[in-house]
Amino acid sequence: MKHTIIASILIILIISVVIINIFYVRNVVDEAQEKLNTLPQTQQSFFDYDQGSEIISEIQKYWFDRESELSLFIHTEEIDIIVLLFSNLKIYYESKNFELYKVSLDQLIRLLQNIKEAELPSFKSIF
Repeated sequence: MKHTIIASILIILIISVVIINIFYVRNVVDEAQEKLNTLPQTQQSFFDYDQGSEIISEIQKYWFDRESELSLFIHTEEIDIIVLLFSNLKIYYESKNFELYKVSLDQLIRLLQNIKEAELPSFKSIF
């Protein structure tokens, strides 16, 4: 009986941690994606937009402030790639290189979406 209670408590604890992980990562990624979506998506808006550097810096700060917690849930390679993409995005924006900026932005959005989807429980990842 004692072992059953301990096992039940451990299962509930593990499930709770998994649920907290899902919600935390999804919230951080959703917030970052929402801010990224305010950046220019077309070449015309890219050259007309003046606040890109500030928004990119704001998103970078948001991500870096949560990086230590995210490293508990996300592979460090993915975090390193995101940091690199943020740096590239800012460099390409400031140098007014739309093509490379757009590639970095799309890669960043896609990687964040993949991270969010990877955190969802699915039978495909179990079997």
